[in-house]
Amino acid sequence: MIKIKTFSPKETETLGENFSKKLNGTEIIALYGDLGAGKTHFTKGICKGLQSKDNISSPTFSIVNEYNGKYKIYHFDMYRIKTIDDLYSTGFFDCIDNGIIVIE
Repeated sequence: MIKIKTFSPKETETLGENFSKKLNGTEIIALYGDLGAGKTHFTKGICKGLQSKDNISSPTFSIVNEYNGKYKIYHFDMYRIKTIDDLYSTGFFDCIDNGIIVIE
């Protein structure tokens, strides 16, 4: 596990954008942190680096947001996912190897 500390939303987005340059389109990225820690800002940076023009927002209520860019990006919020059946119902397993999965 890698831990990196940033000090502003902009710095967190820039980190995500730089990180995106290393991606090849099938990664699963797990982001950990409390509410307001910057997970969605990091994801915005990834999407920006992958030339997504979509509006990037937290998937808290939708559970998964899908973005288009150089690669398909699936942005999951796992907070309410409690069982394997819950996970199946999100379509998570269909996304594996079909794009980048970012999990909060």
